[in-house]
Parts: sequence; C-alpha cells; structure tokens
Amino acid sequence: MKILHSAEEGNEDDAVISKSFTFELVLFYKGDSTNIFHLRIPESLNAFASRRRDLLVFTHINWSTKRILLMLLPGRLIYRRQIMSNKVPRKALIAVSSFNGAIYPEGHKTGVFFVEALHPYEVLTAAGFEVDLASETGTCGFDDISLTPPFLSGSEHAILNNPKHPFMVKIKSQLKKASDLKKEDYGFFFASAGHAALYDYPKAKGLQAIATDIWERGGVVGTVCHGPAILPGIVDSKTGRSIIHGKTVTGFTIEGELIFRILDKLRVDGVVTVIDAVTAAGAFYSGPMGAFDDYSITSGRVVTGTNPASGRSAAERGVKVFDKLELYGALPKAA
Repeated sequence: MKILHSAEEGNEDDAVISKSFTFELVLFYKGDSTNIFHLRIPESLNAFASRRRDLLVFTHINWSTKRILLMLLPGRLIYRRQIMSNKVPRKALIAVSSFNGAIYPEGHKTGVFFVEALHPYEVLTAAGFEVDLASETGTCGFDDISLTPPFLSGSEHAILNNPKHPFMVKIKSQLKKASDLKKEDYGFFFASAGHAALYDYPKAKGLQAIATDIWERGGVVGTVCHGPAILPGIVDSKTGRSIIHGKTVTGFTIEGELIFRILDKLRVDGVVTVIDAVTAAGAFYSGPMGAFDDYSITSGRVVTGTNPASGRSAAERGVKVFDKLELYGALPKAA
C-alpha cells in the first residue's frame, strides 16, 4: 500500500517514517468488518490514501483507539491533496477566563468553571490531541461554585486535589498567555467558561485572534456555557461577520442565570448575557428543556454546549467535526 503524503501529481513514493506505531487495520466493505493485519504508520499522519487496481483505498486513522478505518471506493485516482493535518494540526487550545472576581451572592468569586475546562481536556487528549491551556493574561482562578456539589464529583475532586495530574499541571504551572502563542500551532479552539467569561472574553483580543486564525485555516471552534461570549469577536474575513452569523448555537440560559441569582448583578455590571451576545451577532439561539440538561449543537465547524453538563458532549462533537475535516481533506476525488 502506497502512502500519499504529497500534493504533487504522480508522487506515490512511500512516506519516510521517523517514528511509527502499530495499528489494527480493519476493513469495512459492504457493511461487514474483518480484522486484516497490523500495520506500522508514521506518527505524523492521520490519514492516507492509495490506489489498488480499480479501487481507491482510503484510510482514516483513529489515534485514540489505535484502529484504522479502511474504505474501498470504486473509481480511478485523478488527483491528490495534501492531508489536512499538515494545514490544521491535531493540537487544541482550551481557552480559560482570566477574570476572578466576586459576583455571586455571599461574595463567592467567579472564574474558570472547573469541569468546563477539565471535561474538554479529557475528551481531546483521549482523541489524540496535544492540548494547551491559555488565558488572555496568562493567569486564572477557579469559580468557587464550580468546586462544590453537584458540579464536582468524587473523581473530579480527586483530580482537583492532585497537583501532579496532567490537567492540574497544565492549568496551574503551564498556563499560557494568548499573546505568547503561535496561532498556526493549533487546529482546534475550545472556549471553556464560568460567568467570568462574560467579563473578559468579549475583550480578549489575543484569544480571539488565535480562534480566528484557526477558523481561517479550516479548523474547529467550540465553546461551552458562557464561552460563546467570545464568538462575536471571531470574525470571518470572507464575510466580515462573526463566524456564528446565520448559525444555530447554544449557551447558558436566562433560566440558569435566575437559578444562580446572578442576572441582576450581570446587568448592574454591564455585561451581556450569552443569549443577547450571540443573537446580536446574527446567530440563532437554541436551548435545552432544562437549564442544566446536557445539550450541545454542531453547526458547521462551530460546536457549542449549554452548561457544565455539556462540556464533554460539545468537545466530542468538535472531535467528530475535526476528524471529518481530516477525512474529507485527504480523500482524493474519483472519476
């Protein structure tokens, strides 16, 4: 099997393998799957294609399960495109808010809502993404409410109290400042939240610039809960409008703000709710039946989740979108 690793016509030389791993190759044909053999492939590839007689053989690599999806397509290879992962790296940036002020009743502080950053981190790392965390200023603090039941389970509490856990290392000692990052290093942007996001994301030009660059290169943008506060500032250069203009998105509900007894405080502080922010940017808002139900939406290359329960499903949607982009970006056309 020849690996296509170049956009140049007629180049079917085997790719140079500097570091490789063994994968299980699974053939899917006419609805049946059969384990074929094990194959060593280079670490840098997420997909490849080849020609075998009158069939196009397209392979998609799942790094998290160490399995390969092999599809046989009738036709003739007429041209090739460079695999998308060369343009949009399988590396994600999780944005966190740098605001850490007291806004809740009884003087509790808002900040990074713990599981809204943790759950996407777990999903993305399990899917084979390299992940960085960054805020606009390079600093952050946790939302006090997010560190209490029912928002923090036993296993999540254990992570919080384990300074050596990879997530805690990332957010405590390796947190990046947006302006220090190379935008081209990332292919997936995910804005975690907490009410804090309403205070700094609309003015977070560094984070917005990274997300815009990822979008322009064909990558994925995701948010959860109050994270959509950043979306109006991510502008599509082709339209001059926010990337969510004309799309359906979700985010934290007004009902949820009332449950938190925070809506009046937000209005006094002059911050804009998620619903008002996204509709002003030309998006359509959709919410769940219950304020804290797991609810997420895919709209093109934008994925959004409603609340703390939705961070995982929103990130999973983003991974699916990214994998499809890789698949179709690498798939050669047949005559």
